[in-house]
Amino acid sequence: MLSENVIELGKESDLYQDILAFINEQRSDNTKESYLVDIKQFFILCPIIQKELPFITIKDLKKIKKRDLINYRTFLKNKYNISNKTINRKITSIKMLYHFLSTDYELNTDIFNFKRLPEEHNPYGELSQTEAERFAEVAFQTEREKPYLKKMLILFAIRTSFRINEILNIRWSDFEEFEYGYKVTTKVGKGNKVNTNAITKNLYNQIEQLKEINKNTKWNGDPEIVFQITYKSVSEMMHRLLKKLNIPKERNIVFHSFRGVAIDWELEQTGDIRLAAQQGNHSNINTTYKHYIKKTKDYSQVAGIRMEEEIDLSFMDELTIDDFKKFIKNGDYKLKMCFKKYFENVIATKSN
Repeated sequence: MLSENVIELGKESDLYQDILAFINEQRSDNTKESYLVDIKQFFILCPIIQKELPFITIKDLKKIKKRDLINYRTFLKNKYNISNKTINRKITSIKMLYHFLSTDYELNTDIFNFKRLPEEHNPYGELSQTEAERFAEVAFQTEREKPYLKKMLILFAIRTSFRINEILNIRWSDFEEFEYGYKVTTKVGKGNKVNTNAITKNLYNQIEQLKEINKNTKWNGDPEIVFQITYKSVSEMMHRLLKKLNIPKERNIVFHSFRGVAIDWELEQTGDIRLAAQQGNHSNINTTYKHYIKKTKDYSQVAGIRMEEEIDLSFMDELTIDDFKKFIKNGDYKLKMCFKKYFENVIATKSN
């Protein structure tokens, strides 16, 4: 009798080690942390189990039915008002664990064959460049822990449009100097795609100050990581900053909102959605339009209005050359590029 109990205890101990092996197999620390939280939460909150992870048994895994998973989704939605996308991700975490364990423990993975919850097209709130950079300044001014790192983290996110899991895994060796600044390549993109973007030398020089700052701050991870902060700390920082900036909850501003700033900027300045897609590292232009491009419609600028609009340009007779120069210098990127191209065409015409 005693030997049988020892054998059973050994099996369950193996199960816990296998669960940990599944979590440790994930590529990034953020994914590991996310899976661990989702799996722990499921076994604690699921009514027919309600156990801490180390005490989960094979019997517990086998008694989960499809309806338990569907009921769990409903519970998360009603109790915590979690978005459909987050709920789908949490269910996927459990599903991936079951697939990992299924061979050794003969688990029924068919219990996950049900429809995902419909997800919002654009669940993240939008920020202008000015608003986004205000986050960086307020973080530097008010955060008690690692204020300079947090400022650089936000500015880097705005300029590169990298996802947070990419940013938190960037090492100093991922930067490469070139003529106009520094290229930076992430190895942990969505779908494990390599993602390369660039920042100015000025911003890199500011970020480089973290090399010395990091030496004097607490960090248990890889010392070569540039932004030595956890995903949890970033989320807590965003919660505080939203309060300090008086941004209402309805806007749904999250760290991922910084990713859309340069994508929107690129389209507004150049009018080229292909460049906007490149900024976001999107293989499909439809992804850029569907999830990131601002959808607010300015009805004063629709074609039906502008096609019949006659613009009175008589005021130009009163302007001086200095007025024109000032206007162009203070104009946006698109205006300056249009004027530069026009000027080059005039010179080319005259030379011919």
